[in-house]
Amino acid sequence: MIKEAYCSYEVAKLLKEKGFNESIKCWYDNFQDFHEKGGRMSNTDCLPPTIMCPTHQMAMAWLREKHNLYIGINIEVGDIQMLPSYDFEETVLGYTFVIYNKETLIWVFKDKTPRSYEDAVEAALKYVLENLI
Repeated sequence: MIKEAYCSYEVAKLLKEKGFNESIKCWYDNFQDFHEKGGRMSNTDCLPPTIMCPTHQMAMAWLREKHNLYIGINIEVGDIQMLPSYDFEETVLGYTFVIYNKETLIWVFKDKTPRSYEDAVEAALKYVLENLI
């Protein structure tokens, strides 16, 4: 089953500090526990220290629309043998994220430790929020 990838507490907090205030249905409470409800609300609807928790895609869309920053995630693979029995997961070397605006490439990050695509998105969001906004 496919599940939504939500921002970590740390990234959600950075988003709030940088002005993210979109209407969404998930949040972190003051104990950093994740919650989901049926209706939608925004950071201005929440009492501190509640922090709204967007999906990765919502956060990336907000960065594109509000700050003209684009995040690209690439997978880096090693030697793939074209045999029916090869294991793709074993060929993954790591992930690269690229951050750019319409004019220039800003930064490229290469992580040699195999992690998930979601970890790469999380790292890219954190980098942008801490260093570029």
